[in-house]
Amino acid sequence: MSYPFIDLKKATKEELVAHLREQCGVEKDGKKEDLVQAILDFESSSGLVRPDMPTENKSKETPPADLPLSAKRVHIIIAPSETDNSDVYVGLNDLDILIKRGEEVAVPESVYVLLSKAGEHRFEQNKDGTYSEYFAPRYSITVLGDA
Repeated sequence: MSYPFIDLKKATKEELVAHLREQCGVEKDGKKEDLVQAILDFESSSGLVRPDMPTENKSKETPPADLPLSAKRVHIIIAPSETDNSDVYVGLNDLDILIKRGEEVAVPESVYVLLSKAGEHRFEQNKDGTYSEYFAPRYSITVLGDA
């Protein structure tokens, strides 16, 4: 049997007393506000969520300063390569950017940091037969300064 929620705004005092007695197992009489509070206390202690109750938004609103679009911006140019002249797609959290190669663009600093760290670790053999590792960046980026 499911718990029947009562409309707390439209119910009379007598209906609230009857609901408390029959559904909640609580004998209580008093002001309407006290009866409503007793019903809400019973429902919350029982883990019941009222369908008409506004639910709290669990995810916090991001302050505007923390959004990527309002963050510190940097002017960059991504040079075209010999093998690839296609646009560069960057996806960072909820931000999607398509950067045209060879053109100056202003991007959030976090996007620049991501692009500068994009690459692969390569190895080259030394004369003595050992290998030394080096980082080969994926993009040739020219930084023109802050926006």
